Amino acid sequence: MPKPLPPPESLAGRAFTSMRAARLGVPYGRLRRRDLTTPSRGVRVPGGANPPIGQVMAVLREVSALCAASHTTGARLWDMRLPTRLLPDPWLHLSTPLGQGRLRRRGVVGHRQRLLPEEVVERDGIRLTSPARTCLDLEPLLSVTELVGSGSFPETLLRLALEDAGFSGLVLDLALRAPDGFPEVQPDIALPEHSLSVPFEGGHHDTAGQRVRDIERQRRTGSHGWREVRVTWADLHTAVAGPQGPEPRAVALVRRAIDDARRRRGHGCCRCGRAEASTAVPPRRRARRGQPTFVSGA
Repeated sequence: MPKPLPPPESLAGRAFTSMRAARLGVPYGRLRRRDLTTPSRGVRVPGGANPPIGQVMAVLREVSALCAASHTTGARLWDMRLPTRLLPDPWLHLSTPLGQGRLRRRGVVGHRQRLLPEEVVERDGIRLTSPARTCLDLEPLLSVTELVGSGSFPETLLRLALEDAGFSGLVLDLALRAPDGFPEVQPDIALPEHSLSVPFEGGHHDTAGQRVRDIERQRRTGSHGWREVRVTWADLHTAVAGPQGPEPRAVALVRRAIDDARRRRGHGCCRCGRAEASTAVPPRRRARRGQPTFVSGA
C-alpha cells in the first residue's frame, strides 16, 4: 500500500505541486505511484480526488505566476453558462502576457496575448481574465446565434457585469404572474426590490415580428408596475464613466434606472457599487442643463 502523504499540509484530497511535496520531504518516487494522477507537469492529484478547476488553477499559479485562466477555463471559473458543445473541453486554457513564453505542458493550452492590467483580475486567489476579456476570447468560438441570439451566454455576461459592479438581489427568470397565476412576463434578469426587468436583446430582436412581441412584453411588464432596462450586445462592450472608473454601459443604464426608481419613491439615489456611490451629481456640483455627465461611449 502506498505510504500516505505526510502532514502538516495534509496533501491528500487536494491538488499540489511536486515542488511543494519535495519541501515537505516527500521523495520523488512517491510522486510516481499510481494513486496520484498528473493533470499537468509538476502537478499531482491524489487518486479518487476530483478537485475543482479553481484548485488546480491555484496550484498552477505556483508553477507560473504570470499565467491567468482564460477562454473556456475562465468562463467556467466565472460560472458562465457556455453552449453545451463547449462544455466537454478537458483542457486548461492559460494566457500569458506578450513577451513571456507560451506555456507548454500536458493538459494545458497556452495562449500568449496582449492583456491590459484591468483585463486580469484575482478571484478567490486565482488569476483569471475579466468577464469582458473572457467574452472577447470566446468570441471566435461562438456562432452568430450563440453570440447575439437569445442564448444564455450574453445573459450570463450581463449578470456578471452587474454583480462585479456591486449590485445584489439579482433574480434570474423571475415570473411576473397574472391574478390567476399565469406567468405573463419572465425577465432574463430581475431586480424585484426596484421593480426592474433587464432583458438582453440579441440580433433576433431586429425582426419585425419580434419587435411586436417585445412591445407587447414591455406593456405587460409595465402593467405590473415594473420598468424595463433593455440591454444589447453593444451595451456590454461600450465603456462609460462610472463611480469607480470605466464600466460597461449596461451597468450604467441599470444604475440610472434604479436612481430614477428611488427618486420616484422619495428614497434618494442608488447606493449600489463598491464605493456605495450614486451616478447622480451632488447638488453643489450639478451640471448645467444640457451639459453631458459622461462623454466616452455614452
